Amino acid sequence: MDAGADAAAGARQAAARQLDDVSLSQVETHAAIAEEYAAEASQLETNVRIVNQVVVDMARITMAQGEQVNNVLSFMEEASQSAASASQELVQSNQNQQRGTRRLLQVVALAVLLVGAIVVAVLLKHG
Repeated sequence: MDAGADAAAGARQAAARQLDDVSLSQVETHAAIAEEYAAEASQLETNVRIVNQVVVDMARITMAQGEQVNNVLSFMEEASQSAASASQELVQSNQNQQRGTRRLLQVVALAVLLVGAIVVAVLLKHG
């Protein structure tokens, strides 16, 4: 029975070693899975930070574009006001030119009348 007991004890030790080997193998597999999970989580954190920075940059760009749009709108409003002012000035200039042309025609008509009166006076005097 000593041989049988030794064989049984040896079989138990062998089974325990196999169990230890299997357990060690499982622990190593789980450790590798945990390391891979940690690496993926770290990469995910890095990706989230990159996306966050992209969103921050986009917000900054959007704000800058909004300011540029406001500037363009301000310039357009100034241009519209300038165009309205220029239109009023053109109307007034046109009116002034018409008055000037009318006065010039009156002066020319007066000059023609004076020349006509002088010609008639000269013809009557010599005639």
